[in-house]
Amino acid sequence: MFWESVKIGLSNLQHVNFYIALALYSVMVWVPVLLAGTISEKNPALGSVIFLIGGTLAQSLATFVFVVSILPILINASGEAIWKAPWMIMGTAPWFVIKTIGLMAIAAIVLGFIPVVGQFSSFTTFVESVVALMMVIPAIGLFPSNNIEFIPDLLTSLGFIVSSAFIGWCSFMIIVGPLVAMGKEKTASAQALAFVLGSAPGLVAALFYGAYVGQQI
Repeated sequence: MFWESVKIGLSNLQHVNFYIALALYSVMVWVPVLLAGTISEKNPALGSVIFLIGGTLAQSLATFVFVVSILPILINASGEAIWKAPWMIMGTAPWFVIKTIGLMAIAAIVLGFIPVVGQFSSFTTFVESVVALMMVIPAIGLFPSNNIEFIPDLLTSLGFIVSSAFIGWCSFMIIVGPLVAMGKEKTASAQALAFVLGSAPGLVAALFYGAYVGQQI
């Protein structure tokens, strides 16, 4: 089922709305991370606190918006996006959104303590996407979710983990390599860009997981 999910997920890369949502995610994450990096240049302690709290919450919020906006694409239902949906949910069910983003942020913090894969921000983004889907699909009530196995078997889970980390590593090296060569990898803007390009690829792996869930709907 893993390879079928990958096949479906890759086919959904053709949808323009995926890239629009990806761009929106990138902006929502890049701005607070850039702010934290700029502050760190003058006050490292304060910058670190802002990054840990603000950066983590911004990434969780951006991932939530991404998942809800292109839910039809993620589950392979259509190529359309529902751009108003995340903002409508925030307005009508704020507690649900706070709880979901809180769980996503906690997952991100816990993953940071896991050796190797936990150091890949793309893996963190992927797991946050999984948490968002697990929370959103049953909540919206549009699909029969009682029979959906959100947690796949061991081999399928390992496939998702490895793919999210590998895609993130490739993207990270593409941008970090040139930055290191130019000696600009320590600037706030470069670090923010590296963070975004390191985490955003996890949303590609989210296409794989979304296809896995979609096959059960």
